[in-house]
Amino acid sequence: MSETGCANKPGAILRFVSRRQEVWLIILLALSVRLVAINAPYTSVHWIKQLQIAPIAKNFYEDGYNILWPETDYSADRPGYIEIEFQLVTFLTALFYPIFGIHEWVGRAVTISFSIGSLILLYGLLCRYLGDRPATFGLLFFAFAPANWYFSRVLMSEPLMLFFSIGVVYFFSLWLGVPSSAPQPARSGLYFGLAALCGALAFLVKLPTLVLAFPLLFIAYRRYGGALFKQPILYLFAILTVLPAAAYYHHAHVNIGAQYFTVGVGFGGGMWASLEHFLRPGNYSLMMQRLLKDHLTAVGFVLLPLGLLACDDRGHFRWNLFHVWLGAILLYFVVIAGGNLRQTYYQLPLLIPASGLIGLGWDRISRIENVSRLLTPVLVALFLVLAVWGVQPFYEQQVPVIAAAADLNQIDPAKQPVIVFPPGFGCLYYFERPGWVGREGFGKPPSQVAPGDIPSPEYVTNRINRGARWAVYFETEGPGAQPHLKQYLEQTYSVALATGGYTIYELSAPKSGQ
Repeated sequence: MSETGCANKPGAILRFVSRRQEVWLIILLALSVRLVAINAPYTSVHWIKQLQIAPIAKNFYEDGYNILWPETDYSADRPGYIEIEFQLVTFLTALFYPIFGIHEWVGRAVTISFSIGSLILLYGLLCRYLGDRPATFGLLFFAFAPANWYFSRVLMSEPLMLFFSIGVVYFFSLWLGVPSSAPQPARSGLYFGLAALCGALAFLVKLPTLVLAFPLLFIAYRRYGGALFKQPILYLFAILTVLPAAAYYHHAHVNIGAQYFTVGVGFGGGMWASLEHFLRPGNYSLMMQRLLKDHLTAVGFVLLPLGLLACDDRGHFRWNLFHVWLGAILLYFVVIAGGNLRQTYYQLPLLIPASGLIGLGWDRISRIENVSRLLTPVLVALFLVLAVWGVQPFYEQQVPVIAAAADLNQIDPAKQPVIVFPPGFGCLYYFERPGWVGREGFGKPPSQVAPGDIPSPEYVTNRINRGARWAVYFETEGPGAQPHLKQYLEQTYSVALATGGYTIYELSAPKSGQ
């Protein structure tokens, strides 16, 4: 925060403290709310993703720290190597397991640390381009936007993605001295290295961050103008940032995905845009609901266009970095429409440019004479209320997962292998026993999937021959449910336990006549 220059200025929100104290209060408050339920199970919203990678951290710790060969727990008798985004978050988590043991709070402490680092970097970036007042409002929004609040403390790669995304743009700006009106620090070589490192790690942990090419090109254009494509150093920067990701994902696809498991890193399975995505009215209402409740809140939704259209002190409209960045994110929404419709956390990159523009709009409103003293605290209070309201549903726990694991462990203390259905309910992490989850064919062409690896009665028989003694079927709705599998289990095997949320079948005890 060396660029704030605001140690003695009164706060933009709290007039009785200095601007610097106000910024640190926001950051400390953001840290405190992220520490709530820090040791809760990884079974809150988007638990399937969390329980997909939690075993990777555990396997790094138990089987060796080979970050190029991440291994999950999807198979009891075959290696669980998985083609997935670069597993920096689980690797770092595993490094702390020898010291603190395997606990949920360890993984969350890693992601929360990156989240707080994101707040510090974002404030520096916003100060550099917009000034300290818009930066303070933008920081407040980014810290408590409901989706960022929640996803900054889950065991996923998203907190690292946001940190490195902000970092590459911030250090790239420092290296090139953009904007020219901002303070120009020395040590340009250091900033080049930091920008390249952040860029390489951003592209590694999440491939869609390649969209950062647009704001980076905008910064380079501000520095070099039309001669930017004649700068050898920029080509070197591109090579240093893109090559590691290209090498890793090629390795993951060729050496892992084809032989073991995959999450469809190549954006298969309907991730790309199709005409159908844009012809369904329900898709627009879904995205609008997410923007209003999960990401921007109603306050941000109103302030964003004000920031988009804000003029400078001379009354002139000027494009800035955050206009370009927002445009790049909207393009990403369109191109990866399927993925964005499927997952809420795919929209998280929007919050970075939105923070700048919302901060700018918020600053303009706060300067309105006669009403600013009342309007600012009202907007802050309303935003925080909406943030709390929006984030609460994310914390809801998938209780049947923990309950089923406890019940099965009580029925079978020997912890014999289990099959978990429907396919995709990869929750073996809490079952603490070997098993299968029906994911062998996910993300692969049908021609590459053996008949015995397709979830079906044959799948069950195949796994019984390989040691399975139990099957757990979780009740669910939507496209993931496969009631024909439950019907087959119901007709063929004895029920050990049935509840409203799941049923446990004893595969070693087929019904008579089966």
